[in-house]
Amino acid sequence: MPLIASNIHFAYPRARPILTGVSASFAPGAITVLVGPNGAGKSTFLKLLLGALRPQSGSITLDSRPLASIPARARAARLAYIPQHSYVAAPFSVRQVVTLGRFALPPDDRAIDTALDHLSLTHLASEPFGALSAGQQQRITLARALAQLGWPSTPTAISASSTPAAPTRILLADEPFSAMDPRFALHGAQTLRDLAAAGVAVIIVLHDLTFALRLAHGGGAVLLDSSGVITAHGSATDVLTSPEAAAAFGVTLSLHETPAGPVITPVLPSTAISRAPAPCPVQSASRSLAP
Repeated sequence: MPLIASNIHFAYPRARPILTGVSASFAPGAITVLVGPNGAGKSTFLKLLLGALRPQSGSITLDSRPLASIPARARAARLAYIPQHSYVAAPFSVRQVVTLGRFALPPDDRAIDTALDHLSLTHLASEPFGALSAGQQQRITLARALAQLGWPSTPTAISASSTPAAPTRILLADEPFSAMDPRFALHGAQTLRDLAAAGVAVIIVLHDLTFALRLAHGGGAVLLDSSGVITAHGSATDVLTSPEAAAAFGVTLSLHETPAGPVITPVLPSTAISRAPAPCPVQSASRSLAP
């Protein structure tokens, strides 16, 4: 496994612990979704995996090397990051924002042009980033990550970089489709599948469980509960439909198969919403999972 987190403990200054004893590994060529309730530490975990934060204890290694020992520029050549919210203080154009993905890498106008075209942004290339909608900005930050990874203009380069003799590239994405309309969200999801097929390790935070299950079908999932502890880690189907997931979210979860794919339906229990989630037994009807 190229990226491994072992027994991670983390807290922000003068705040409660965010992550407690978190361990997970992420394979090249696979999509892993991170799920959990608000405040569980998912975004913090991504920043730790990126190297933007350092744990108080535990270790994170990238290809058996401590992540903290890898210079920031070298990390940027291998790890692309899509934050939950993008802020660009300078009045950069769309193209300039996408070009930022290449700052640690050799210039590659083809990679930039292809990323813009792939996400239908070419006609917006000269527009100011800050003047565009949240959904358009998410497409731009995804395009920046594609330019950083050199995809789709050079997919063979990604595959070559993911062989045992060469370093794996990794995409860390935090709710990258939350503001996109359905068409672009589906297109973005297929783009992540294509990246994984080219050997990229894709790690993504999502709240929509159905979207997460369809995106990571055949891949993995990690469930964090409200105390920042991993309570389930395994195949996406097993984790996202588990009693632990229902308990973490405080809802009933029912899995249904449809012609369009699996659907996970959350239902609020009859008790008050303020009630703390309780352990949930598995019900047999339609694979219903209730607290």
